Amino acid sequence: AQPAPGGLWGHFTRALKPAGAAAWAMAHDMREGRGRVRAASGSYGFVDSTGRAVIAPVWEDATDFSGGFARVRRGGLWGLIDAAGTLVLPPAHERIEPAGAGLLRLWRGGRMAYFEPGSGRLVLAEPGYPAGGAPAPAPAPASAAAPTGNRQP
Repeated sequence: AQPAPGGLWGHFTRALKPAGAAAWAMAHDMREGRGRVRAASGSYGFVDSTGRAVIAPVWEDATDFSGGFARVRRGGLWGLIDAAGTLVLPPAHERIEPAGAGLLRLWRGGRMAYFEPGSGRLVLAEPGYPAGGAPAPAPAPASAAAPTGNRQP
């Protein structure tokens, strides 16, 4: 991402040719085929490698894509979108941060939970974690000692 004459920003292809018109107040580097941009209004969105806006600049803040998802903020709260701009988690969290092993740590109502974006499931939630605005926790795995009903004599 580079500023153009006049102070507007845009993206360049690997061949160093402009990818669309420089039309943004700020443009960040491409990550996973999406470049985070800030409109003159201060809202964030994303462009593709041709410079075409693919996720409208409607977010107060946003992070670069990582693992197929970007964190976005609206109304002071964070959510999660996929590369198409579809909400995976609604903006209902005080904080969302990487937790390793492909998980995200969610903070809501002073409580913490771990979320697996690929499956769209909470894998672990602190007691009292608010239920609204987040998916239901993943079911506990069946015990290896549980009878299967298929025992042979």
